[in-house]
Amino acid sequence: MTPEPLTPANTTVVLVDYAVGFANLLRSHNLAEHINNVVGLAKTAKWYESGLVVTNGQSSKPSGPLYPELLEAIGDQPVIERAVDFNSFLDESFAQAVREEGRENLVVGGIATDGCVLQTVLGGLREGYRVHVAVDASASPSLEAHNAAV
Repeated sequence: MTPEPLTPANTTVVLVDYAVGFANLLRSHNLAEHINNVVGLAKTAKWYESGLVVTNGQSSKPSGPLYPELLEAIGDQPVIERAVDFNSFLDESFAQAVREEGRENLVVGGIATDGCVLQTVLGGLREGYRVHVAVDASASPSLEAHNAAV
């Protein structure tokens, strides 16, 4: 069986942990280019009205809130704050938000590719989704870690 192409009607974009406190740890990608790619992915999801689920750790923690540029791009989109889980699907609020979108494909981007992105992708696969990684909108503390996770 050949999977259908990704479309706004069958795809949810999932943005994971684009917290300002992580930005200074990234070495796999140029930070300005990384932020530009993340904002572009968010704007594309909003423009084409695909599903969009945004999650972050608690903004009061050292990792902090989402990038200001991303917050501006997503507007009134809710941000699901998770307590600790690397696999976002272990947070029931996140899992429910993805289910409510009702789309079978996920496009996941986030920080770090080798941590929360990888674990969220594996969680999505276990939940039965077809999962794709937005590699140019994901980053890690090293290029080696990013590439190994991809």
